Amino acid sequence: MLGSSLVGEVIVVDDFSNDDTAARVEKISQVEVRVALVNHDENQGKGAALRTGFQLVNLPFVIIQDADLEYDPADYERVL
Repeated sequence: MLGSSLVGEVIVVDDFSNDDTAARVEKISQVEVRVALVNHDENQGKGAALRTGFQLVNLPFVIIQDADLEYDPADYERVL
């Protein structure tokens, strides 16, 4: 599903969003072992979400991607 050879794992931290992010990622994570979902029980902000995600990283490189696509995923390969 994730296709790119650059992808080792995807960690999604849902910081108590009010959309269907958690449900969608949970569904994906059931068929794609490289996707993990962590839910915050209350909104803690971006910094807390980053700290949570960093605690779970298993690889030497990390790219942060907000749900609003603040950064263009097309740039990942160039960044890495």
